[in-house]
Amino acid sequence: MALNIKADSVHEAAVMALQAFRKSSFVDLAPGLASRLQVSVREPLVTHEVSVVKLRRWVEQGSVNPNEVSRRQRLKAILESCLPKAV
Repeated sequence: MALNIKADSVHEAAVMALQAFRKSSFVDLAPGLASRLQVSVREPLVTHEVSVVKLRRWVEQGSVNPNEVSRRQRLKAILESCLPKAV
């Protein structure tokens, strides 16, 4: 499934894609920790592959930049709402 998402980073695009998949009625099975996402940047055209596990690690990392801390916290909340709950 391809989505067009505006984001400031590959990580942000991946989290926003997970949120869109979660809301979509076209996806039968929600992505989990073993899922891998391909993120393509339009200009210049580049494709990145991001695993959900690495994405989770990235949002949990600290930062000295207050704006970065805020952004990661926002994306972490979105990510957690998109992933299946651990049993």
